[in-house]
Amino acid sequence: MLTLIVNADDYGLSPAVSAGIRKAHQDGIVTSTTVMITTPGAADAIRIAQRETPALGLGLHLTLAGMAAAPVTPADQVRSLVRADGLFYDKPEWSARASDFDADEVAREIEAQFAAFMSAAGCPPTHLDSHYHAAYRLPAALETMYTLAHEYELPIRDPGTPGVNLNRFRTPSAFLSVDRGMDADTLAALIASAGRTDRDGDRVVELMCHPGFVDEALIGRDRMTIEREAEIALLTDPRVRAACQGEGIRLGTFAAVP
Repeated sequence: MLTLIVNADDYGLSPAVSAGIRKAHQDGIVTSTTVMITTPGAADAIRIAQRETPALGLGLHLTLAGMAAAPVTPADQVRSLVRADGLFYDKPEWSARASDFDADEVAREIEAQFAAFMSAAGCPPTHLDSHYHAAYRLPAALETMYTLAHEYELPIRDPGTPGVNLNRFRTPSAFLSVDRGMDADTLAALIASAGRTDRDGDRVVELMCHPGFVDEALIGRDRMTIEREAEIALLTDPRVRAACQGEGIRLGTFAAVP
């Protein structure tokens, strides 16, 4: 049987994005989310989720790039990672500078984000992943992720980054994503196909998505706006849930990763 983790990225990005993710959990198939702890409202968003959607898995969306985000660590302690204004580089400039990032600073910031999540949530995250999959492209980040994952027995996302071997980690066996412009019939077919593949064995698959409502805090910070609201409609569409039920797919969180 297939266990499908439907993980919504960017929880905490803005109050409306967080509310949209909770909506997609309460009325749809979202089972898990990952928190951008670098945002000002992230701690409040965690507390709301713990109170209103206690079954929603809360992971940590390690952020080292983009989203007009500042590091948790004071900027003068991670100078190689930030622009002159103290914010992380956005792509493509991030990609051009990544080879010059100081390894100790990368590790320091990831550890600080993990500690900030622990402080806000009162417990470890359910899993680790990374905004833009950036941490997978930095050896120091990947090594720090491994240390934390090993210490706290956490799984991580495997987005299939070229040249990156994640055999040391616990990961879902496959990674799917909701693409921009995807309609309910297409998503239902994708889920159904994954379910049929797993009829003769047990497997855990992650489906990444980006639902959210739009508010002023989002506009100007993110390339995705109305696309997020479209994903709420998609993930709460009865045809999508019916596809899961029709193929006997079990919806779960990263706790299902062996």
